[in-house]
Amino acid sequence: MRSILILLSVVLLQTTSNAQFIDDSPAIQAAIDLRNDFVNALEKKDFIPFAHRGMDGAIRMLADQIRNDQGDVEMSERLIRQWEDSSLRFGVLLSSKVQDLGDHEPLFPWINEYLGEMAAKYGTIIYTLPLVQDIQMINYALPVVFQPKGTWQTDSASQGIDLRVEYRKHFIPFANFVTYYVALIGCQIVADRQGQPEMKKVCKPAAEKLQFAMGRYIAPVVSDWIFNASNQSLQIGPNRLKYNTVEDLRRAIRN
Repeated sequence: MRSILILLSVVLLQTTSNAQFIDDSPAIQAAIDLRNDFVNALEKKDFIPFAHRGMDGAIRMLADQIRNDQGDVEMSERLIRQWEDSSLRFGVLLSSKVQDLGDHEPLFPWINEYLGEMAAKYGTIIYTLPLVQDIQMINYALPVVFQPKGTWQTDSASQGIDLRVEYRKHFIPFANFVTYYVALIGCQIVADRQGQPEMKKVCKPAAEKLQFAMGRYIAPVVSDWIFNASNQSLQIGPNRLKYNTVEDLRRAIRN
């Protein structure tokens, strides 16, 4: 019995020691701060930089996967080159007709062509990868998100579709995408700067929790406000934000 207690004490001491050694608070706080910065940008209707930042992060993650998992340096480097060329024109908004997400031209047609090449080379299974699906989604959502009064409304209105709901179908996935990738990458950068790569383990679940809160509590309100072209200022209160402190987000991750 005594030997069992001694062994248990050693295990508890080791666990406590490891927990004290890895303080993930800076990484979690970075994710929260970036989410809050994005919300502030939404309140000011100045979210093109965040849209670019999120898409840039996702594209570069895909390029890294192509290089590391497939060993295809040429495809990886070509993706980055094409993206960097497109980044110079990112602020150009396209007008298009739409009935639902994907029923219109993407912001960057070359992305679809590139993914088609990937599918031909590695198999159509690449279209089932969450990262690829996210990039496809944001490429189709952006033309509508930045044109709340665009020509996409014509066909939808003629069919009796609620245009406010239709806009939500694009805006909420867009806001979720930006929240996830900006928070994820920002969290990982802080972990690297702290010299504690183990801290990165918390980044994905932290980004997922913040993404859920965005889609559930924040994005629908912002979407309707933008669509209705309200002249009133928008304030997102702490209760709607959710996960306002490191402990709040850490507790949600553990649960």
